[in-house]
Amino acid sequence: MSFNIIATIASLLAGVIYFFPGEIMYRLLRGTVPGPLLIAMYFLGLALCVFIVIFILSKILGNYRHLHYTFGKTILMVLLFTIIGTPLVSAGTEFLYELGIQAASEPKNYAFLIDNSDSMNYSDPTNQRRIVVEDVANSLPEDANVGIYTFDDTTKQIYGMGDAKPGSISIPEWAVQGTGLTSLYGCIIDVANAMPSEFTDSATKFIVLTDGNPTDTENTQAIELCNDLNISVSCVGFGNYSEAVFMDLANRTGGNFMAAADADQLKNTVSEIVSKNPINRDLISARNDSTSNSMLYAILRVLFLTLIGLVFAYLKYLNASLPKFSLPFFIICAVSSLIGAIIVEVFYQVYIVEMMGRFALCLAFAFTPLLSNSNYSNIGGTTLRSDTMYGNNTPFTTGNYF
Repeated sequence: MSFNIIATIASLLAGVIYFFPGEIMYRLLRGTVPGPLLIAMYFLGLALCVFIVIFILSKILGNYRHLHYTFGKTILMVLLFTIIGTPLVSAGTEFLYELGIQAASEPKNYAFLIDNSDSMNYSDPTNQRRIVVEDVANSLPEDANVGIYTFDDTTKQIYGMGDAKPGSISIPEWAVQGTGLTSLYGCIIDVANAMPSEFTDSATKFIVLTDGNPTDTENTQAIELCNDLNISVSCVGFGNYSEAVFMDLANRTGGNFMAAADADQLKNTVSEIVSKNPINRDLISARNDSTSNSMLYAILRVLFLTLIGLVFAYLKYLNASLPKFSLPFFIICAVSSLIGAIIVEVFYQVYIVEMMGRFALCLAFAFTPLLSNSNYSNIGGTTLRSDTMYGNNTPFTTGNYF
């Protein structure tokens, strides 16, 4: 058996090909469908893409000519393993990884962070955001702890966390006046640091209303602080904002992102995002709950992703249709999956953009050290087997194997 570098590089394309539709599906469904189902769908799609690419490559390499099963039975066996085995293992490990989320993630504290920058004079000239926050905050449960803040160049407090009582909240008109820049990350840091210690033991939800990109750069510091204090950040964007910026902030803190077409749609959008459950962790995203930096969940992520990777390794071995079991082939596939699992955890711990971790994972799971059998050749429709013992070529008829 000889290593085929061109076919191996081609196998990596399966990961590249799947990454883009997989990323779109993941972002659209995250927080909408149960985590185990989402992860099962994600890895099923990747497995099918890997199946198709390796199947084509194995046909080109001629590996399917040497099977002791019929061609149809082999394809059916591999396809069933892909469709059934991959989702079951993926959903099962995700279920275990999510255990305990609900108790840790149900918000008890709500902080509204209102963009007060100069651009708001154009995006929201009638100050609808003030009215919306007042109405939504007053509709929260009576025992909720509420804080309301504005941010431009600096953070300004209207109500400190816990000072606002639902049902009696009133935001003065003078408090929401567009001026200055958009120091959003600084506001998150200020509000998080000012939270009373008795509130940090329960989950907190920050709701950001903004029309543009942050003008400060302390995003990593803000995200780390939110993760340490069990704070999720949900963003409502309207006006000239960058979806990628706020989607990344929401994803990395377990929050949600939603867009309002204009200020008139703000109330429905803010009400919906307040009621959405925070997303604390899944196998292919950053963690944001109070255990975000624990070694336990780091080990569990690597372990569970490696288990899924072993399914991929066996799938690739079956689909490559080698004449006999190749231990080096299987080991390389398994190690590649392990490396992908480690990369995901390391990337998220150092706050590299989330999708880069998933991109690396797709490449690692798709990587296949495809082998072509150099002892076989197809000449004139007859497959010949090199007989090194007798020094001649003996006809080897493929029809008996199909």
